[in-house]
Amino acid sequence: MDPTELGTNFSSIKCQKCSTGYFLPVNPTEKYSQWKCGGCNASANYSDICGFVCKIKAMRDAILDKRTSSKSRLEAISRLENLLRDNTKTALHPNHWLVIDIEFNLLQLIVASISSGEVAKTRGDYFENANEMVLTRRLIDLCQHCLSIANVIQPGFNIYRGKT
Repeated sequence: MDPTELGTNFSSIKCQKCSTGYFLPVNPTEKYSQWKCGGCNASANYSDICGFVCKIKAMRDAILDKRTSSKSRLEAISRLENLLRDNTKTALHPNHWLVIDIEFNLLQLIVASISSGEVAKTRGDYFENANEMVLTRRLIDLCQHCLSIANVIQPGFNIYRGKT
């Protein structure tokens, strides 16, 4: 089996011991497999990897739980962007499933904020230089990245692409 999940690195975790490697499961079909870094051969067990990912997932969940009003929706966008920035450089592969999940939530929040006119009303409250054009460009980038991974992991017509 391919531990890189068809080259997407959908589960890869950044190694903290070297600057170039990512942890991948030694036996990808076994849930509790050992994980090894492709750069320095450091190893980690399943519970370490799971605990690491669960911390970031809990931060994501805490942000998404507070997005009911328009102001909190804009704040959630800003906080999710910060969570992505902080973790894609130091913790998770840019194609990790949790990064894709955060990006997918971000694009839904951005669409809701733009379509409701919230961005125009609250410009600058949570974003520096925020405007509809900046958020629309970000929306396009997020869609392109999510779809590039979906093309490999889940090709064809499916609910991820809006097909019901």
